[in-house]
Amino acid sequence: MWLDEPMGSASLQTTLPFSEPWLGGVRFVEGDVVAKLQADFAHCLWVNVALQPRRPLSYQVEEQFDTALALQGDALDEDPRGLDFAASIACMLLRAQKSGFHHVAISFHNLTKFAQGALAPDDASALGHLARIAQDGAIALYLRHEDASLPAYVSTIALSDALLPEGAALDTGRDPIAEIGETIGIERAGLWARQLAQAKGPQPLSSLEKLLTEAYLPLASAVALGTVDARMRDACEDFREHFIRNYTDAFSTFGAAAKRPRMLCDLPDWVARAARLHGARHTHFLYVSKLRWDLGQLLRTRLEQKLVGKGRIADQTVLWSALPTTTSRQLDVLARGLEALRAPVDDEAWSEPVRGRTAETIRRTKVGVRDIHKLDIVDTRLEGARNRVMPALVDIAAELADLIGRYVDALPNRSLVAIFGDHGFAFDRNGAAISGGASPEEVIVPALLVLVGDVH
Repeated sequence: MWLDEPMGSASLQTTLPFSEPWLGGVRFVEGDVVAKLQADFAHCLWVNVALQPRRPLSYQVEEQFDTALALQGDALDEDPRGLDFAASIACMLLRAQKSGFHHVAISFHNLTKFAQGALAPDDASALGHLARIAQDGAIALYLRHEDASLPAYVSTIALSDALLPEGAALDTGRDPIAEIGETIGIERAGLWARQLAQAKGPQPLSSLEKLLTEAYLPLASAVALGTVDARMRDACEDFREHFIRNYTDAFSTFGAAAKRPRMLCDLPDWVARAARLHGARHTHFLYVSKLRWDLGQLLRTRLEQKLVGKGRIADQTVLWSALPTTTSRQLDVLARGLEALRAPVDDEAWSEPVRGRTAETIRRTKVGVRDIHKLDIVDTRLEGARNRVMPALVDIAAELADLIGRYVDALPNRSLVAIFGDHGFAFDRNGAAISGGASPEEVIVPALLVLVGDVH
């Protein structure tokens, strides 16, 4: 709940004598005062923010602060602005200091007009951070007199107070969403959004895979968890739409193309090379249906704990699913290789996943000329989770790790186990898992190599 409180505060000064030396803080002044101050303080970097409508205030401040530094010859280092708005401003202040500026002032020219009646929560939060560091003396923050009475949503009450009856108890047990956030590093969401926004034009495959696995897919998980702002959601959605269009267009050429991403038909060769590299005596294939990338990373974390003293994760790679992203399609690609990419899709070629308690059993099956083991429990758990899939991923990963851990325990030393997904899943409007499309969440899956008994 947001409470409507004025921006003004009795502690804020509204006048500034020109005989006064430099002093940080927050002040509401007339426009001509700012102009005179800019002339008086030669060693001050002035960031004059003219806000554009319908764009987050934090983004515009970062953008214009960065522009002011660039105009002074400051070169942009790799990812210099940190992980969120606060870290971004702190980094830019350091850059200003290194560029020879003793002071930094930020001036807003049209805040009231930008707000259109009231300052939104995200914008008020960003402005509030600037005010706090200004009161500490890090910057001087100047607003116009008319901004002093501008309503801003700046206070909150706990959601439990708004939704629960008085005296009702909250569940204080394990928070699966927080656990997912910790695994994917959700605090870096702002950086991921910037990386996606800066990715323009064709990308080398290695760069694209890095962008997908280290920026887009973690950000997409954060979006599904509902822990990011509108700007980050927009960056994620824009990238997703471009990927769907480009991958759909490119996929039709994969049957004849000399270069394409690694797919299930390439997995046996990759595993064979790894077996030679690690001196493995036996190789095994464990196929986990719907093991999408973020679930695979949760699984990897738990497997590493299970394998202590028994084995280790020897390698990991990215696999791209064939279109359409269905289990039947991927099994056909694994069985027939490139020929399956050239032939029409036959969705009736392979049976549906096992349901019920038999889904918890690792089953041996024949795919083409190769014997593999298959685990269908993810399908069953996703169906049971309905529209609460993201919070359920932690428990699904833990259950997978238990089943796979017991499977690995039964294997002899120097065995190499390839644990891989076929395709991932996206979410419909109700939050339920769906497959068959060309989104990165459905296309990109992991393949993990577990080396049994190679413990140092």
